[in-house]
Amino acid sequence: MEEGGIVVKNCAECGAAFKCYRTSKKSCWCEDFFIPADNLKLLAEKYNNCLCPECLANYGEKKK
Repeated sequence: MEEGGIVVKNCAECGAAFKCYRTSKKSCWCEDFFIPADNLKLLAEKYNNCLCPECLANYGEKKK
C-alpha cells in the first residue's frame, strides 16, 4: 500500500508491518541507522526487502 510516497511494508525478518518513506520527499527512518559493511552484505544476501526498526537495530545502531 502506498500513500503520499509512504509504503507500508512487512519486515523480511519478523513479518511486522512498518512504514517506509523511501519514495516520499522526506528521508526514511532507516537512514538514521549505522550498519557496518559486513552486516550490510549479510542483509543483502539474506533478505530481498526491508526490515522493521526493531529488527534492523539487531544489525547496527542508531546514529547519534
